[in-house]
Amino acid sequence: MKFPKKDLLGIALISFLSGGLLGASTDGYVFEKVKPIIKSALKGKLYKGPSKICELDTIWAQKIVNGGYILHLRHGMREKFSGSVTAYDAIELINEDDARNTDYYRAVCLTERGILDSKLIGKTFNLAGIKVSHVVSSPSCRARETAIFAFNRIDQVEPSILHRTAQMKSQYKSLGKKFRQVIDDIPLKKGSNIVISGHGGTLSYDLKYGSGGLIDRDETHEIDTRLETGIVVIERKDGKYIARHKFNSIKELSTNLLELPVENNGLDKFIFK
Repeated sequence: MKFPKKDLLGIALISFLSGGLLGASTDGYVFEKVKPIIKSALKGKLYKGPSKICELDTIWAQKIVNGGYILHLRHGMREKFSGSVTAYDAIELINEDDARNTDYYRAVCLTERGILDSKLIGKTFNLAGIKVSHVVSSPSCRARETAIFAFNRIDQVEPSILHRTAQMKSQYKSLGKKFRQVIDDIPLKKGSNIVISGHGGTLSYDLKYGSGGLIDRDETHEIDTRLETGIVVIERKDGKYIARHKFNSIKELSTNLLELPVENNGLDKFIFK
């Protein structure tokens, strides 16, 4: 059911006021929850709430099992070096460092949690039968390590996949163009997917600054607002790239593809006698 835009604006206003009135006693929780509704309403769209997102997660999880997509994967967890990580990323790339062997590795490489979560990606893909034909990675340590721990391979390393916040604004257009060219040159094989091991802050920046990056049309909500291990499903169609769906993290893929056993099936080995 579609509502007139003026009604949607009314819904947004009510949501905003509700969030404002209740936010003081809930540390802004309500306001954070209604922000997507407000944004969607102001654009004349109905917000796809949690139940709709869960339904789409199920549909798109199965689609990538069938293959034929480009999966933009945000790397696993790193330590939060606010304010300086972009400089370390630039130094790593310019010096062609293997950052894991440097004194600044904690800023740009995976944490122990990040390594475990990256391995989880690989286990989930294997158990779900998701095929990967090509892995292209950002040069940053955390992106490369995510690819290695998840898929045990990197077929290609490309500087243009690095998040834009580590780059000069004057380079956004040339790097966005190169990013697209790199993906254009990788063939999509039937029944399999291309994986980009990258960052938040690349797809959204290219869209924001109109720098001619990979995405021609974004059908997701806030494409780069996802947790570590989050995945954007991209379709290549008639020479265009459409961001079709976003998984917030690997958890959304796992809970929609991995069917758990109902019966004991040998779990008696854990009984203490």
